[in-house]
Amino acid sequence: MTNLLRKAINEAESFRAVERATGVKRQSLMKFVRCEQSLRLDLADKLATYFGLRIIRTVRTAKNVQDAVQAAINSLLDRDADLLKRDVREEAISHRLAVYLEPLFPDYNVDAEYNKHGDDPKYYSKSKRGGFRPDILVQGSKPARRMIRCACVRRFCPVSR
Repeated sequence: MTNLLRKAINEAESFRAVERATGVKRQSLMKFVRCEQSLRLDLADKLATYFGLRIIRTVRTAKNVQDAVQAAINSLLDRDADLLKRDVREEAISHRLAVYLEPLFPDYNVDAEYNKHGDDPKYYSKSKRGGFRPDILVQGSKPARRMIRCACVRRFCPVSR
């Protein structure tokens, strides 16, 4: 977080502009950027809000997977509800959901409409009808690393959020 804030401050128009927008003193900003002092959390929070930075809890254990998927769905509904209202294809919805899943699984690949396992078609075989091609996969980048989640996205009732 510290390095992201320093980078954002350095890329800003000026220290004065950041001070005017956030109330964080210019001298504090300059000392922080030069690594001469740290910032209180309330000031760091103001700066993060101003620069549009967020802290995202990443998934480290299987018990957090469901919470991460729910957080991604909430982001999709909050930011892209118009996709559902406009009746776009499932692939477009799957892609946007995968975008919101990706930062939550930094040690994995999040793939949308990924249909290969090596040279063979990729199917998740727990279906009684011979499997299905998942719309979203969260999987390790090496063949030995197992898939931790797959999802099929289907259209559902209109969004009221």
